Amino acid sequence: MLEFFRSIDASTVAWGVMWVFLAVGLVGTLLPFLPGPLLIFLGATAHWIWVPTSELGMPVMVTLAVLVLLAYVVDFLASAAGARWFGSSRWGILGVFVGGIVGIFFGLPGLLLGPFIGGFAFEIAFARKNLQAATRSSWGAVVGTVAGLTVKIVIAVVMAGMILADLFYFLAVG
Repeated sequence: MLEFFRSIDASTVAWGVMWVFLAVGLVGTLLPFLPGPLLIFLGATAHWIWVPTSELGMPVMVTLAVLVLLAYVVDFLASAAGARWFGSSRWGILGVFVGGIVGIFFGLPGLLLGPFIGGFAFEIAFARKNLQAATRSSWGAVVGTVAGLTVKIVIAVVMAGMILADLFYFLAVG
C-alpha cells in the first residue's frame, strides 16, 4: 500500500486536486456555503504551483483572479442594485444586505427570501413605506439576487472553460 502512494508523482496529485476543485467549485456556485469561483481559482492555482511545467500561464491566472473578484462584487451588489432599481430607500438596501447575510444560513431558499424579507422589514419599520411600496422594492432585491447568481454561474463556467481550454490545448499541441 505504501509503495502505491510513493509511486504517485506531484503532477498526478495536481491534476486530481484541480479536477476536484473544479467540480466542487462549479457545484459550489449554486450552494450558499461553498465559494464556487474561489474554489475553481484555487484548483487552477494548485495545478500551477505543483506542476513546474504547468500549462497554465500567468495571463490565464491573472484573468482568473480578476474573474473571481468580479463574481463576488457582482454577487454582493446585485441584490441592492435590484432593490434600488425598484425604488428601495437606503433603509431598504440595508435590509437587503442584512437579509442576504442571514439568508446564507438557510440555503438557496434563504438566499432568495432573505434579501426580500430584510428589505421588506426595513422598508416598513424604518423607511415607513406602505405595504405596496415595500413589496415592490423588496421584489427588486429578489430580481437582483437572481441576476447576481446568474452572472456568478456564468463567470464560474467561463473560469472552468478557460482552465480546461488552456490545459488541453497545450496537451494537444505539446
